[in-house]
Amino acid sequence: MVFPETWLTCYPAWVFGLAGWRDEIAQGWYRTLLEQSPVIDQDGATDDELAPLRDAARSNAVTVVMGLNERAGRVGGLVCWEHWNPLARQALHAQDEQIHVAAWPDIPEMHQLAARTYAFEGRCFVVSAGHYSRPDVLALSVDRRRQTGGVQFTD
Repeated sequence: MVFPETWLTCYPAWVFGLAGWRDEIAQGWYRTLLEQSPVIDQDGATDDELAPLRDAARSNAVTVVMGLNERAGRVGGLVCWEHWNPLARQALHAQDEQIHVAAWPDIPEMHQLAARTYAFEGRCFVVSAGHYSRPDVLALSVDRRRQTGGVQFTD
């Protein structure tokens, strides 16, 4: 099972509609993104915030790839712009990955081209995942944030 880039905490599409990092509203959204991001144990322990997901995957005999930098065996992955970093690509090619997970915020033609190029260059299979977000929903979310100055969640 493959999830797109930052699926767990939601892709920060709001950055494209705001003035910049000094924008107070953008800083609020970024703060929320950080607060909602999972903590991954750096020492290899499995009792971090993703333990329930790991347990569910194990009990159902499925492999789950999130938009996080994790590797297992000969499965590798890069996120978005990392696909244009030749050293990052070479590092994974040198590990002889068989399956590459390409996590994107969306999948326009340029991202499809990058995924196909990666498959050819790395001689591996590539699974691409990206968000599908309707522009009207994204615009509504950003507009609400501007109006209230806070994060609101709706059903």
